[in-house]
Amino acid sequence: GNLLERVVTKLKSLRRPKPRAVWGRLEDPEGWILLYDEANNWQAMLDDSKPPFRVNPQFMPPLRVLVRRQFVLAASHASGQWLLLEQLGSYLPVSVLIAVAG
Repeated sequence: GNLLERVVTKLKSLRRPKPRAVWGRLEDPEGWILLYDEANNWQAMLDDSKPPFRVNPQFMPPLRVLVRRQFVLAASHASGQWLLLEQLGSYLPVSVLIAVAG
């Protein structure tokens, strides 16, 4: 009976995907924190409306870095739009491009 139970358990575990968990690394205090556990359907929340914790500041990028990244993203987007307008402007009138964009 014991061997049969182990074989059945092993076959069931191969058939089902393993439950996932989301862990976060902490620097101070050094260690790990469990954020989500699929096996127990545990989400580190007391109710559905508000989580009982705030994001650890160590997981957040510094404000200067975040603003710089957003600025680079916006500048590259604007540059791409400008180049596209220059290239297509020689083939189509600008009024047609504005109508298509709107």
